Amino acid sequence: MEMQIGYCIAVRLAREFPRRTLLSADGWRLDVDGVAVLGILRAVNAALAVVLVLAVKTLPARVPERLRLYGGIGVFTAGHMVWALSDVGWVLIAAAVLLTFGDVASVPVRQALPADLIDPGARTEYMAAYALNARIGLLVAALCVTLGAFVPALGMSLLYGTAGAAAVLLYRSVFTVRASPRGGREGARDDLTRQSP
Repeated sequence: MEMQIGYCIAVRLAREFPRRTLLSADGWRLDVDGVAVLGILRAVNAALAVVLVLAVKTLPARVPERLRLYGGIGVFTAGHMVWALSDVGWVLIAAAVLLTFGDVASVPVRQALPADLIDPGARTEYMAAYALNARIGLLVAALCVTLGAFVPALGMSLLYGTAGAAAVLLYRSVFTVRASPRGGREGARDDLTRQSP
């Protein structure tokens, strides 16, 4: 879903977002089309992420990591669902702010989980497999461009919602593995041993 802003959502905005006035004051107007809105969304996302990264350091002591992860994924997903559907500039910008909060809140937990689960002796193999998620994300994003040509905006929005729900379920299973007596690095080591010839 994270890749969609540069693929399916970008295509939809360029094709479907009507040119309109975003701001006006004293005879001055800021008229934007889909491409300009896309640039604004990416700028808001990047700038806000930099600011929020500093604030996230205060969250661990206040909010449980599961709540940060699940809530972050939920908010991130909701923002992308709005991006897939809306053609109102300020609604899209509000969604950019929303999903950036969700992303920044959940990223530290998502980065910490592999460190907790990976056996140090098999770190190279695990990280090589883990790195495939970016390639798979690019593949799915490219396929969504084709899918978006046939599926209406509401359908794509619901697809993003389904992807977000699936992510929560997958992370829930990861937390279960980590909490089990054989979870964490010891469980990962045993799993690798069982798979070895």
